[in-house]
Amino acid sequence: MFIFKLPLCTAVLCFFITSCGQVNYKQVLTECKELAATNNPESWKEVQEKLEPLVLKKKMMDDVIDADRLYCFYMISLMKTNKIDQANDFAEIGLERYPESPMLNFLVGKLYMEEGRLVEAVPFLEKANDLKPGDTNTLALLLHCAAETKNPRADMYFQQAVMMDEFRFDPAFHNQWGRLLVSQKKYFGSIQKFSAAYRVDKSDPTPFIQMAIVFEKHLQNDKVARSRYVKYLIEISKNPSSGSKENMTLVKSRLRAIQQRAAVAKR
Repeated sequence: MFIFKLPLCTAVLCFFITSCGQVNYKQVLTECKELAATNNPESWKEVQEKLEPLVLKKKMMDDVIDADRLYCFYMISLMKTNKIDQANDFAEIGLERYPESPMLNFLVGKLYMEEGRLVEAVPFLEKANDLKPGDTNTLALLLHCAAETKNPRADMYFQQAVMMDEFRFDPAFHNQWGRLLVSQKKYFGSIQKFSAAYRVDKSDPTPFIQMAIVFEKHLQNDKVARSRYVKYLIEISKNPSSGSKENMTLVKSRLRAIQQRAAVAKR
């Protein structure tokens, strides 16, 4: 495990604070919030310097209200300044001291997700979601990780999310749900979700391609698949800027393939 080694100046400051026993944690938290609002590397480095002598001394924090928030700020500062190894090791320290902190659990899940450790991220995001139900940031990451890893509880989280306006009116959410259902071979359910994505945002006809692919590839229904591909082309003709060259190439290719199969079937 990585061992934190404090620079001499930080160690001296830490000794000074411990000796004096007088730290205005509320003021420190306020200053950290102000610095975080600027969201630039220099500010996060300053947050790090302010918090490091505090968060690494457990006995100083035991009686501090909202001490876990200081830990969260410190961990974010490590992540924002690309000190990923330190962030990983500090995650263990933070959760050992504040295992019921929803924000710390969220940050650990986010850290693991950004490292591509999606399976490991899920339990922390699940706990953060349990501790603070309805937090859209947590749920968004949980949906992604659970869907990508085919977690058996993924459906439950999508059902939870669809009750919230932030997700219900987001076409990307319905598309994500649709892709999950395709991976589960729930094809008709996936078509419903892709349809919902289009209803939410009719300026983007891409869901018609997704529906068409399900009908063509998984349900072997070329007739309906063709109608969905054609529907995409019709919508694009109304608003060319809503399409892409890649999608147009794909649709035309799939229509040719369907036409060729139909010609072969007539022989």
